[in-house]
This record gives sequence, C-alpha cells and structure tokens, in this order.
Amino acid sequence: MAFLGRLSPTKLCVLVVSVDAILLTSGVNGYNLPRTFRHYVSCLNSPRTIRSPPLLINLQVENRSLLMEYVSGAAVSLILLQYFIKNFNLTFKPTSLLLQGVSGQIQTSGEVLVKVYCPDTNVTATLPLIVCESTHLKYPLLGRNWLDVLFPDWRGCPC
Repeated sequence: MAFLGRLSPTKLCVLVVSVDAILLTSGVNGYNLPRTFRHYVSCLNSPRTIRSPPLLINLQVENRSLLMEYVSGAAVSLILLQYFIKNFNLTFKPTSLLLQGVSGQIQTSGEVLVKVYCPDTNVTATLPLIVCESTHLKYPLLGRNWLDVLFPDWRGCPC
C-alpha cells in the first residue's frame, strides 16, 4: 500500500508499506476506501508490483528476542496466534478492535500487554500487542502505536 503526501509544493512524498498493511477500523461496518484509493490499491496488487524485502527490527519482548516488521501503515502491532502460543507463556484478553487489511478483515484473537525493550533507542515500555489469526503475516508487525513510543521521532523522517 502506498500513501501520497507533499513535503513541499515541488516535492512529492510516496510512502510504500506492505501490501497487507493494517488499517484500524471503527464501527460495525468497518472502513470503506474511497473509490480512487481502492483503484490505486488494486494497481499495487497487480503482477507488475515490485516487492522489496521487509524492514526488520529486533526487539526484546517479555525478555525474548523478537524480529518484527516495521510497517508504518499498521495502526497497531500484531502477532500471529500460533507464534504467540509457541513463544510466550502469557494469557491474552478479548479485544473489541476491528482490523482491516488490504486483503480483507483480520480475525483478532485477543490483546495482551507486554514488556518491550528497544536496544536501538534504549527505551523500555509496556505496550499492547494484538494477537490475530491471519495467514498473510510472515513476521509480527511493528505498528504505529509501538513506533510512537519506541522511536518517538519516526514521523519526522524525510521521505
């Protein structure tokens, strides 16, 4: 998915994130993309789309090393249910969040608060992690809710 923005009247900024970027939705009906944006997303999913390797960041989550994919298009941080059960001895609680990816709704299993340490910024925090049942995730996703805490200046990065 790509988001277009302007740095100045003459410089166009294009931010490209994973095709399975997550959008936080609200309400029962979910979130409907505008027609032009829906067309743009479908163009990105065409066979001509050039894929690049994910940007991976190593974090300590509950004192375990966890490789996460940096996805600025994800509103929240996510982990697959199977991976969560295999690697963490924690209990999650139900969540009312509705998550929508480009390929459809993402089934959430629950939410858990985890202790996170980022060696790059030397920040430790307790943050919410959404446990989901999606077959499209290769790595846990590092969403904007964690980025804001662990990398406070990430939004100021030039395109």
